[in-house]
Amino acid sequence: STSTTVTYTLTWASNQQVGGVGLPATNLSSTSTIRVRLYATSDSSTALADSGTISANGSQQAQLWNWNTPINANSFAYGAQTKSAVWFDQNYTVQKVVIDLVDTSNAAGYIDCSRVVCGAYWSPKYGVSNGINYTLNDTTQNVRNDSGDLLSDRGFVHDQLKFDFSVLVEQDKSALIQIFKGIGINKNIFVSLYPDNNSSMEQDYIIYGKRENEGFVNDYYGIYRHSMSIEGW
Repeated sequence: STSTTVTYTLTWASNQQVGGVGLPATNLSSTSTIRVRLYATSDSSTALADSGTISANGSQQAQLWNWNTPINANSFAYGAQTKSAVWFDQNYTVQKVVIDLVDTSNAAGYIDCSRVVCGAYWSPKYGVSNGINYTLNDTTQNVRNDSGDLLSDRGFVHDQLKFDFSVLVEQDKSALIQIFKGIGINKNIFVSLYPDNNSSMEQDYIIYGKRENEGFVNDYYGIYRHSMSIEGW
Protein backbone atom coordinates (compact mmCIF):
# COMPACT_ATOMS: atom_id res chain seq x y z
CA SER A 1 0.00 0.00 0.00
CA THR A 2 1.19 3.53 -0.78
CA SER A 3 -0.77 4.82 2.21
CA THR A 4 -0.34 4.50 5.97
CA THR A 5 -3.98 3.42 6.22
CA VAL A 6 -5.18 0.36 4.32
CA THR A 7 -8.15 -2.02 4.32
CA TYR A 8 -7.90 -5.56 2.96
CA THR A 9 -11.17 -7.29 2.07
CA LEU A 10 -11.00 -11.06 1.54
CA THR A 11 -14.02 -12.83 0.03
CA TRP A 12 -14.82 -16.43 -0.92
CA ALA A 13 -17.62 -18.02 -2.93
CA SER A 14 -17.98 -20.83 -0.38
CA ASN A 15 -17.81 -21.13 3.40
CA GLN A 16 -14.39 -20.99 5.07
CA GLN A 17 -13.25 -21.64 8.64
CA VAL A 18 -11.45 -18.61 10.08
CA GLY A 19 -10.28 -18.14 13.64
CA GLY A 20 -7.13 -16.11 13.11
CA VAL A 21 -5.39 -13.70 10.78
CA GLY A 22 -1.62 -13.38 10.57
CA LEU A 23 0.69 -10.88 8.87
CA PRO A 24 4.07 -12.67 8.79
CA ALA A 25 6.23 -9.83 7.41
CA THR A 26 5.40 -6.12 7.55
CA ASN A 27 7.03 -2.78 8.19
CA LEU A 28 4.40 -1.78 10.78
CA SER A 29 5.69 0.48 13.54
CA SER A 30 5.14 0.17 17.27
CA THR A 31 2.19 2.60 17.13
CA SER A 32 0.29 0.76 14.39
CA THR A 33 -3.16 -0.75 14.92
CA ILE A 34 -5.15 -3.60 13.38
CA ARG A 35 -8.82 -4.48 13.34
CA VAL A 36 -10.30 -7.70 11.90
CA ARG A 37 -13.99 -8.38 11.23
CA LEU A 38 -15.54 -11.67 10.14
CA TYR A 39 -18.75 -11.92 8.07
CA ALA A 40 -20.99 -14.91 7.33
CA THR A 41 -21.57 -13.92 3.70
CA SER A 42 -19.70 -11.78 1.19
CA ASP A 43 -22.53 -9.20 1.08
CA SER A 44 -23.20 -9.10 4.83
CA SER A 45 -22.78 -5.83 6.72
CA THR A 46 -23.12 -7.32 10.21
CA ALA A 47 -19.98 -8.91 11.61
CA LEU A 48 -20.02 -12.33 13.23
CA ALA A 49 -16.92 -11.34 15.20
CA ASP A 50 -14.95 -8.12 15.60
CA SER A 51 -11.50 -7.90 17.19
CA GLY A 52 -11.89 -4.19 17.77
CA THR A 53 -8.92 -1.90 17.21
CA ILE A 54 -5.82 -3.33 18.89
CA SER A 55 -2.07 -2.86 18.67
CA ALA A 56 -0.66 -4.46 15.53
CA ASN A 57 2.93 -4.64 16.68
CA GLY A 58 3.27 -4.66 20.44
CA SER A 59 6.24 -2.48 21.36
CA GLN A 60 8.69 -3.47 18.65
CA GLN A 61 10.01 -1.24 15.89
CA ALA A 62 11.95 -2.17 12.76
CA GLN A 63 14.89 0.21 13.03
CA LEU A 64 16.37 2.31 10.23
CA TRP A 65 19.89 1.24 11.25
CA ASN A 66 22.50 3.55 9.69
CA TRP A 67 21.22 3.44 6.13
CA ASN A 68 19.45 6.82 6.42
CA THR A 69 16.58 5.51 4.28
CA PRO A 70 13.07 4.41 5.28
CA ILE A 71 12.24 0.79 5.98
CA ASN A 72 10.99 -1.01 2.87
CA ALA A 73 11.02 -4.44 1.28
CA ASN A 74 14.77 -4.24 0.66
CA SER A 75 15.46 -4.54 4.39
CA PHE A 76 13.15 -7.55 4.91
CA ALA A 77 15.90 -9.83 3.62
CA TYR A 78 18.09 -8.78 6.56
CA GLY A 79 15.62 -9.43 9.34
CA ALA A 80 13.99 -5.98 9.54
CA GLN A 81 10.40 -7.11 9.58
CA THR A 82 7.64 -6.99 12.14
CA LYS A 83 4.73 -9.40 12.51
CA SER A 84 1.12 -9.24 13.57
CA ALA A 85 -1.70 -11.63 14.46
CA VAL A 86 -5.34 -11.49 15.55
CA TRP A 87 -6.99 -14.48 17.25
CA PHE A 88 -10.68 -15.06 17.92
CA ASP A 89 -12.30 -17.19 20.63
CA GLN A 90 -13.21 -19.88 18.08
CA ASN A 91 -13.14 -20.74 14.40
CA TYR A 92 -16.04 -19.08 12.56
CA THR A 93 -17.72 -20.07 9.28
CA VAL A 94 -17.31 -17.04 7.03
CA GLN A 95 -17.25 -15.83 3.45
CA LYS A 96 -15.69 -12.40 4.08
CA VAL A 97 -12.88 -11.01 6.23
CA VAL A 98 -12.08 -7.30 6.52
CA ILE A 99 -8.69 -6.19 7.88
CA ASP A 100 -7.98 -2.54 8.76
CA LEU A 101 -4.38 -1.39 9.25
CA VAL A 102 -3.47 2.10 10.48
CA ASP A 103 0.12 3.29 10.89
CA THR A 104 0.14 7.06 10.39
CA SER A 105 3.55 7.49 12.08
CA ASN A 106 5.32 4.95 9.86
CA ALA A 107 8.70 6.39 8.86
CA ALA A 108 8.50 4.85 5.40
CA GLY A 109 5.30 6.73 4.61
CA TYR A 110 3.49 3.58 3.50
CA ILE A 111 2.46 0.14 4.76
CA ASP A 112 4.43 -2.81 3.40
CA CYS A 113 2.60 -6.10 4.02
CA SER A 114 3.99 -8.99 2.03
CA ARG A 115 1.34 -11.62 2.81
CA VAL A 116 -1.91 -12.23 4.70
CA VAL A 117 -2.44 -15.63 6.34
CA CYS A 118 -6.07 -16.39 7.18
CA GLY A 119 -7.80 -19.56 8.34
CA ALA A 120 -8.71 -21.91 11.15
CA TYR A 121 -6.35 -22.44 14.08
CA TRP A 122 -5.52 -25.34 16.37
CA SER A 123 -4.50 -24.97 20.00
CA PRO A 124 -3.44 -27.89 22.26
CA LYS A 125 -4.73 -28.58 25.77
CA TYR A 126 -1.22 -28.07 27.14
CA GLY A 127 1.16 -25.44 25.82
CA VAL A 128 4.75 -25.88 24.73
CA SER A 129 7.49 -26.63 27.25
CA ASN A 130 10.05 -24.16 28.56
CA GLY A 131 13.29 -23.97 26.61
CA ILE A 132 12.04 -22.56 23.30
CA ASN A 133 14.99 -22.04 20.96
CA TYR A 134 14.76 -18.93 18.77
CA THR A 135 17.51 -18.51 16.17
CA LEU A 136 18.14 -15.70 13.70
CA ASN A 137 19.93 -17.52 10.90
CA ASP A 138 22.24 -15.40 8.77
CA THR A 139 23.24 -17.14 5.51
CA THR A 140 26.12 -14.71 4.89
CA GLN A 141 29.35 -16.45 3.88
CA ASN A 142 32.69 -15.12 5.14
CA VAL A 143 35.80 -15.91 3.09
CA ARG A 144 39.36 -14.80 3.74
CA ASN A 145 41.24 -13.71 0.61
CA ASP A 146 44.96 -14.07 -0.19
CA SER A 147 45.80 -10.76 1.45
CA GLY A 148 44.19 -11.82 4.72
CA ASP A 149 41.05 -9.71 4.53
CA LEU A 150 37.83 -11.37 5.69
CA LEU A 151 35.25 -10.68 2.99
CA SER A 152 31.50 -11.16 3.41
CA ASP A 153 29.03 -12.24 0.75
CA ARG A 154 25.86 -10.90 2.35
CA GLY A 155 23.12 -13.51 2.54
CA PHE A 156 19.48 -13.66 3.54
CA VAL A 157 18.49 -13.59 7.23
CA HIS A 158 15.64 -15.79 8.40
CA ASP A 159 14.30 -16.93 11.74
CA GLN A 160 13.88 -20.42 13.15
CA LEU A 161 11.93 -21.75 16.12
CA LYS A 162 12.48 -25.06 17.88
CA PHE A 163 10.06 -26.06 20.64
CA ASP A 164 8.65 -29.11 22.38
CA PHE A 165 5.19 -30.38 23.18
CA SER A 166 6.14 -32.40 26.25
CA VAL A 167 2.53 -33.44 26.91
CA LEU A 168 0.09 -34.18 24.08
CA VAL A 169 -3.15 -35.98 24.89
CA GLU A 170 -4.54 -38.42 22.32
CA GLN A 171 -6.92 -35.87 20.78
CA ASP A 172 -4.19 -33.27 20.32
CA LYS A 173 -1.74 -35.81 18.91
CA SER A 174 -4.32 -36.89 16.33
CA ALA A 175 -5.16 -33.28 15.41
CA LEU A 176 -1.48 -32.42 14.96
CA ILE A 177 -0.90 -35.44 12.75
CA GLN A 178 -3.82 -34.40 10.55
CA ILE A 179 -2.32 -30.91 10.21
CA PHE A 180 1.03 -32.43 9.22
CA LYS A 181 -0.65 -34.64 6.61
CA GLY A 182 -2.21 -31.53 5.09
CA ILE A 183 0.84 -29.27 5.01
CA GLY A 184 3.67 -31.81 4.73
CA ILE A 185 7.06 -30.09 4.84
CA ASN A 186 6.51 -28.21 1.58
CA LYS A 187 3.82 -25.78 2.74
CA ASN A 188 4.16 -22.85 5.11
CA ILE A 189 2.50 -22.86 8.51
CA PHE A 190 1.81 -19.85 10.77
CA VAL A 191 2.61 -20.46 14.44
CA SER A 192 2.26 -18.22 17.47
CA LEU A 193 3.54 -19.72 20.72
CA TYR A 194 2.16 -16.90 22.90
CA PRO A 195 -1.07 -15.66 21.26
CA ASP A 196 -1.77 -12.46 23.21
CA ASN A 197 -2.88 -9.54 21.04
CA ASN A 198 0.57 -8.80 19.62
CA SER A 199 2.38 -8.37 22.90
CA SER A 200 6.15 -8.01 22.66
CA MET A 201 6.47 -11.66 23.71
CA GLU A 202 4.15 -12.83 20.94
CA GLN A 203 6.19 -10.81 18.41
CA ASP A 204 9.30 -12.77 19.32
CA TYR A 205 7.61 -16.14 19.02
CA ILE A 206 5.58 -15.84 15.83
CA ILE A 207 6.94 -17.69 12.84
CA TYR A 208 5.73 -18.45 9.32
CA GLY A 209 7.60 -21.17 7.52
CA LYS A 210 8.15 -24.85 6.82
CA ARG A 211 8.50 -27.53 9.45
CA GLU A 212 11.09 -30.29 9.61
CA ASN A 213 10.26 -33.99 9.94
CA GLU A 214 10.13 -35.19 13.54
CA GLY A 215 8.37 -38.13 15.17
CA PHE A 216 5.90 -38.54 18.02
CA VAL A 217 6.98 -40.36 21.19
CA ASN A 218 4.48 -42.33 23.28
CA ASP A 219 5.65 -41.83 26.88
CA TYR A 220 2.58 -43.25 28.62
CA TYR A 221 -0.74 -44.68 27.54
CA GLY A 222 -2.56 -41.79 25.80
CA ILE A 223 0.25 -39.30 26.48
CA TYR A 224 2.66 -38.26 23.74
CA ARG A 225 5.42 -35.72 23.12
CA HIS A 226 6.68 -34.09 19.97
CA SER A 227 9.53 -31.74 19.05
CA MET A 228 8.96 -29.23 16.28
CA SER A 229 11.36 -27.09 14.27
CA ILE A 230 10.09 -24.46 11.85
CA GLU A 231 12.35 -22.54 9.49
CA GLY A 232 11.08 -19.09 8.55
CA TRP A 233 10.16 -18.40 4.96
